Amino acid sequence: MIKILLGLLLLVGIYYYMQGKKEASARILEPFVASEKFAGAKNGYVFKMDSHGLGYYLDHKSN
Repeated sequence: MIKILLGLLLLVGIYYYMQGKKEASARILEPFVASEKFAGAKNGYVFKMDSHGLGYYLDHKSN
Protein backbone atom coordinates (compact mmCIF):
# COMPACT_ATOMS: atom_id res chain seq x y z
CA MET A 1 0.00 0.00 0.00
CA ILE A 2 2.81 2.42 0.86
CA LYS A 3 4.55 1.67 -2.45
CA ILE A 4 1.37 2.60 -4.31
CA LEU A 5 1.04 5.87 -2.40
CA LEU A 6 4.70 6.72 -3.00
CA GLY A 7 4.26 5.95 -6.70
CA LEU A 8 1.22 8.23 -6.90
CA LEU A 9 3.08 10.95 -5.04
CA LEU A 10 5.96 10.65 -7.49
CA LEU A 11 3.60 10.89 -10.47
CA VAL A 12 1.91 13.98 -9.03
CA GLY A 13 5.32 15.55 -8.44
CA ILE A 14 6.40 14.83 -12.01
CA TYR A 15 3.13 16.27 -13.34
CA TYR A 16 3.56 19.57 -11.49
CA TYR A 17 7.24 19.75 -12.46
CA MET A 18 6.35 19.36 -16.14
CA GLN A 19 3.58 21.98 -15.87
CA GLY A 20 6.14 24.46 -14.56
CA LYS A 21 8.48 23.68 -17.46
CA LYS A 22 5.65 24.14 -19.97
CA GLU A 23 4.67 27.51 -18.49
CA ALA A 24 8.28 28.69 -18.51
CA SER A 25 8.73 27.79 -22.16
CA ALA A 26 5.46 29.53 -23.05
CA ARG A 27 6.91 32.81 -21.75
CA ILE A 28 9.78 32.77 -24.26
CA LEU A 29 9.01 35.37 -26.93
CA GLU A 30 9.91 34.91 -30.58
CA PRO A 31 12.21 37.68 -31.88
CA PHE A 32 10.04 38.20 -34.99
CA VAL A 33 6.44 37.39 -35.90
CA ALA A 34 5.60 38.02 -39.57
CA SER A 35 2.38 39.90 -40.31
CA GLU A 36 1.09 41.43 -43.54
CA LYS A 37 -0.78 44.15 -41.62
CA PHE A 38 -1.10 45.62 -38.14
CA ALA A 39 -3.36 43.38 -36.08
CA GLY A 40 -3.35 45.33 -32.84
CA ALA A 41 -0.80 45.86 -30.12
CA LYS A 42 1.06 42.84 -28.77
CA ASN A 43 2.79 43.01 -25.39
CA GLY A 44 6.57 43.11 -25.74
CA TYR A 45 6.53 43.77 -29.50
CA VAL A 46 6.69 46.71 -31.89
CA PHE A 47 5.16 46.59 -35.37
CA LYS A 48 7.54 47.74 -38.11
CA MET A 49 9.32 47.00 -41.38
CA ASP A 50 12.86 45.81 -40.69
CA SER A 51 15.41 43.18 -41.74
CA HIS A 52 12.96 40.25 -41.68
CA GLY A 53 10.18 42.18 -43.39
CA LEU A 54 6.91 43.56 -42.07
CA GLY A 55 5.75 42.29 -38.72
CA TYR A 56 6.14 42.35 -34.97
CA TYR A 57 9.68 42.64 -33.61
CA LEU A 58 10.67 42.04 -30.02
CA ASP A 59 10.77 45.40 -28.23
CA HIS A 60 14.12 45.45 -26.45
CA LYS A 61 13.29 48.78 -24.79
CA SER A 62 10.35 47.25 -22.87
CA ASN A 63 12.63 44.82 -20.94
